[in-house]
Amino acid sequence: MSLDDAPPFAFVAGTTDMTEMLRSGPVIIVGAAGQDGVRPWMLAIGLAADGKGVLANDAVSGRRVVLAYDPVARTLGAVTGVVNARTGAIIPIADADAVKLAGLDDFAPNGTSTVQSFVPQGYFAVSVK
Repeated sequence: MSLDDAPPFAFVAGTTDMTEMLRSGPVIIVGAAGQDGVRPWMLAIGLAADGKGVLANDAVSGRRVVLAYDPVARTLGAVTGVVNARTGAIIPIADADAVKLAGLDDFAPNGTSTVQSFVPQGYFAVSVK
């Protein structure tokens, strides 16, 4: 099945509980379709240690990123950080110096990464049979 074959489930603020969904396994987070009709996606694999971020593997950049998450309001937001593959530390993309030091220039606040424009719009649950 292609991600373009069926519409994703919509995120509903206050209702869609990423914490609970991630307990059951990975979740495909789907972004808004581009002009070509293709929807970008990321594979959510867990929560940040503080519970206020969703760890996701970005298919485009090949990096692990962090999307803002409010577990009380149950809202998922934009990419706010990238995981340093060497150290495992989460680097806020707003911290230009730390991003540059980690060699992640494409994630700098004025960078050109498509990850920075990713807006979560829906999801698919993942199961293996």
